[in-house]
Amino acid sequence: MTVSRLSEIEFVAQSAFEAGIGQTSWTSAVRAMVALHKGAGGVLFQMDRTTLEIFDWNSVNLNDGDEYINEMNAINPRMHYSLSQAAPHVITDFDCISQDEMARHEFYRWLETRCHLQFFIGARLMDIGNKSTFMSVEFEAGDAPPHREYLEDFKIICTHCANAKRLADVRNPEKPLTDLDSFLARQTSTALFFLDDKCRFFFANPSGEALLSKGPQMMLAGGFLTLSHGASQDKLAAFYKTVQVDVDGLLIKSFHPIFVPSANPRLSLLIRLIKLPHALKGPGNKWSSICLFVQTASDKYDEIKSLLIDTFGLTGREAELVLRLRDSGTIAQAAATLGIAHNTARVHLQRVFKKTGTRTQADLAVILERLSTWV
Repeated sequence: MTVSRLSEIEFVAQSAFEAGIGQTSWTSAVRAMVALHKGAGGVLFQMDRTTLEIFDWNSVNLNDGDEYINEMNAINPRMHYSLSQAAPHVITDFDCISQDEMARHEFYRWLETRCHLQFFIGARLMDIGNKSTFMSVEFEAGDAPPHREYLEDFKIICTHCANAKRLADVRNPEKPLTDLDSFLARQTSTALFFLDDKCRFFFANPSGEALLSKGPQMMLAGGFLTLSHGASQDKLAAFYKTVQVDVDGLLIKSFHPIFVPSANPRLSLLIRLIKLPHALKGPGNKWSSICLFVQTASDKYDEIKSLLIDTFGLTGREAELVLRLRDSGTIAQAAATLGIAHNTARVHLQRVFKKTGTRTQADLAVILERLSTWV
């Protein structure tokens, strides 16, 4: 893939992200996607699979929108084929119907007569409950079928658009969020620190700036974010070195969250280093592709405890042990906090490992970090 082609794909991904956070319309994202594929039109919409009701329709150069929807529901072999497949997946017309059948099929005759279109690349991006999200690029009648290169690019863009749609679904429109706050989390209490490819600090969201200003757990030193807790800082420095050696490989590496203890457990921190799906532009036109995702460890204690019980079938005592381990860092301290014997805590922990499918406390920390983004 050429540098210019990659830049075009990143532009479409950025357009989808901006639509996901409400900065622009989904139609703008569809327009960018259509232009990338040199298509004649395109659409992104959602459907209730139980009622086949279509909503959130965003299209470019597809006239007669209401009629198009009716035709899709009634006789469109693309939709029938897509609904029979597992999501996510990408399809072309030739996955759904033969070329001979296309010439005779009522839907394709209508599509060519009314819309002057014939071929398409489409996808069912994701399913959430009974709701599915679909996306397609349409090509003019008489043109050659979509080139294989377009199909590969389309698969890449589908991932970005699906992530942006998920982001849009979890945003709370009643709670004002900046674009940086809304990326990765619904809660403005989440501190986000954006770094360059050498892991030097670029910029932060308001919660991150507040955390830096309060100190002393996180500080800036020599252009890098540092931690006052020595053992935690050693882990963060090791992360930085690994990223600087192989930025591209960051997506496939498993980085466990860093626990930063505090005399006040409510002020303990969990820090995770992640690679953004695509570079994000922040203040001063600075582009970042790496982020430190920081949460207060004991935030939403009761909600996370309930999720542990409901999701993994833990007992209340087992869930409390998991959370105390996060706050204290050692099983001895967690047992003392709960007022139970050390051996009893070890028995509880073995049961937790079995129920959650984990083997170490670091694995449990990953589960807690993920659960805490959804409460």
